[in-house]
Amino acid sequence: MDRRVGLAEVLRRHGPSYLASHLLSWAKAKVWRAIVACRTAALGGHVETCDACGTTRHVYHSCRNRHCPQCQTRAKEAWLAQRHRELLPVPYFHLVFTLPHDLNGLIGIAPRALYERLFGAVSATLTEFAANPRWLGGTPAFSLVLHTWKQDLGRHVHVHALVAGGALAPSGEWRSSKRGFPRGD
Repeated sequence: MDRRVGLAEVLRRHGPSYLASHLLSWAKAKVWRAIVACRTAALGGHVETCDACGTTRHVYHSCRNRHCPQCQTRAKEAWLAQRHRELLPVPYFHLVFTLPHDLNGLIGIAPRALYERLFGAVSATLTEFAANPRWLGGTPAFSLVLHTWKQDLGRHVHVHALVAGGALAPSGEWRSSKRGFPRGD
């Protein structure tokens, strides 16, 4: 018997007691409602019938919210497959750059400006690091993704960086990182 419980079921079971003592922002409440309603009669649905045996089943509509674990599995898989086709045939490293939590209050005032500065700082750091002849002496290849929440929906602004294990030298040759990703010293 499968005893795994999805996020929607956890929110249904324990949500009322949690919400009794916690206020959610409008955006978080919208995500919460979408996840709880996902693939239930609340969002409507349709009936599918098998042409071969005549069996019918009710299929409920999904919420399609980007935070919903049920809805985003296929989208995530398709996105990952597309990204894999774009990768260079080299090792990659995953780095995370986190905005200090002391700045969280400013995000509500000027989110775009802070996100742009965070992306700029991460990009400049990776570019400067790769350009240094001590490490790679070239132009890096990387992709950046902004995350703004933790799994518990608390604010935690950070950028994930997928960084190729090398750089393109001015001569056009690919320089691999022979020692792995430097830890900084």
